[in-house]
Amino acid sequence: MKDLRQSEKVFKALGSRTRLKLLRLLWQEGELPVTLIARRSEMTIARVSRNLGILENVGLVKTKETRTWVFYSINTNPSRPWRSLLLKLLKEGLK
Repeated sequence: MKDLRQSEKVFKALGSRTRLKLLRLLWQEGELPVTLIARRSEMTIARVSRNLGILENVGLVKTKETRTWVFYSINTNPSRPWRSLLLKLLKEGLK
């Protein structure tokens, strides 16, 4: 049952055009701070942060914190059931 709940969360996270745009940007650009993600995606920092938080909670995005910045990147090592789906989606589906 736990796997089913996790699957539901991942599919829900991937069901948003905004989050797919953010994933595509991170796939193309690599690790970025939220301010630059907001600028390049033409979204507010609040909107970007909220949606990146959802992606992070399901393990699709990871963060690296420095003293003043939080950098976001694609988690290329998510839980095993989602690794191949995520990588395929990013390589083929988000062009």
